[in-house]
Amino acid sequence: MPSRCVAAGCSNTSSESVSVYKFPKQETLLKQWTKQVQRTRANWVPTASSTLCSEHFEADCFEETPRLMKDMGMHRFTHLKQGTKGQVNLKQSHVS
Repeated sequence: MPSRCVAAGCSNTSSESVSVYKFPKQETLLKQWTKQVQRTRANWVPTASSTLCSEHFEADCFEETPRLMKDMGMHRFTHLKQGTKGQVNLKQSHVS
């Protein structure tokens, strides 16, 4: 079963245009992510399978697959940059 984004009003799963990211294990970042989700889902508590999709991160939080891989026709992947994992921003359309 695919992981669905836990943000209110969003049920994205991983696709060619959307990536999903598990909640970090590092306590400080876990609290930051949880607090962002709780802005729209009061009393929500993350589980080991909780994820947020790429729609809820600023563009500068990502780094792309190296150019050589793209040039070889490999699928485009994006990864969250080290040190920016806590910069979760729920888009206004998902905030009540």
